[in-house]
Amino acid sequence: MKIKFLGTSYGAPSVGRHQQSILVEAGERGYLFDVGAPVLDLLLNDGYDLKKIRAIFITHMHGDHINGLFDILNLASYFNMRFDLYLPDANGMELVKQYCQLQHVFLTDERIKLKQITEGIFFHDNGVTVTGVPTAHMEKKNRSCFGFLVQTETVSCYITGDLHGSLKDFPEFLYATPTDMIITECAHFLAENLIEKIGMCNTDKVAVIHVMPQSKYDDLKRIVDGQRICFYFPNDGDEYTI
Repeated sequence: MKIKFLGTSYGAPSVGRHQQSILVEAGERGYLFDVGAPVLDLLLNDGYDLKKIRAIFITHMHGDHINGLFDILNLASYFNMRFDLYLPDANGMELVKQYCQLQHVFLTDERIKLKQITEGIFFHDNGVTVTGVPTAHMEKKNRSCFGFLVQTETVSCYITGDLHGSLKDFPEFLYATPTDMIITECAHFLAENLIEKIGMCNTDKVAVIHVMPQSKYDDLKRIVDGQRICFYFPNDGDEYTI
């Protein structure tokens, strides 16, 4: 499994960082997790074959996680893309349907299939499975949010999505279940609180993105110094293979 960070910023773009988007590749197929970054531009500049994208998964419907989606919807036909678009709730699906209608993007040719994320395993494709894990990031607005466990036959990666400020929704199954890499945000809580949770996880690799404020990187690097887990602080464009 290869993981490429297309966007690693928090709720707004910052110098050298686009809003959040992660490309996961398994074999010859690609899967996008959030598309806040200008994904089409970035992938085309890398010479990436857009037809490899098989599915797009949206953790929640905040702009910094979906802003790049509208270019993809507009130009999917032009680039001969065919993919399933997984959205966290019915409101998100209605928004996409209305946007497509306004922009004359046709969902009737099955080029783009809209599907709703559910808790548990909801996606299978050529040995890749994705499990939806609810988070409480938008509970005050009664909106659905998800983290994702991405697995092949040999490796696994957990993408937390945005979490509640109390970290009450940090998935405890990660304490017991071996995971090759965890990708987590650190914008909505103290660095110390996140590292305490991570320290209990059964993993040896953690990538921290979506960090706010930028000065928190210094706190994180100081706290993780000497830890048993290998911590990464990816920049846009960085790749890791697990």
